[in-house]
Amino acid sequence: MILNNILSYLDIDNKVLYLFDFTTGNSLLFIMLMYLLSIKLGYCKWHRYLITGNLINLFVVILDSIYFLPADDIFILLFYCTIGCISIIAATYSHIKDIKHETRIKIDKASSCRND
Repeated sequence: MILNNILSYLDIDNKVLYLFDFTTGNSLLFIMLMYLLSIKLGYCKWHRYLITGNLINLFVVILDSIYFLPADDIFILLFYCTIGCISIIAATYSHIKDIKHETRIKIDKASSCRND
């Protein structure tokens, strides 16, 4: 979605934009499906951070298309990129925290086995 917005801001040809929109575009139904599948298939919670960031960007797109937000294109593009960065940072932090927790559990199990 961010790639589509950057290409749109750079005034790329509409045919290229439609191609990217068709191949990499998002919809509410698709994001809800990704979120439900991530829960059902047992993905880590950091996957859901990325999906949630994408959902927030999609809501801004919907609001902008309905109410025509009185903001410059560059401001909206920066907002999209900021939300994307925040979700990536949150997902990375969560992933690193999970890895440290799993490592701590393995170390605790290994040390308890040696004591037996």
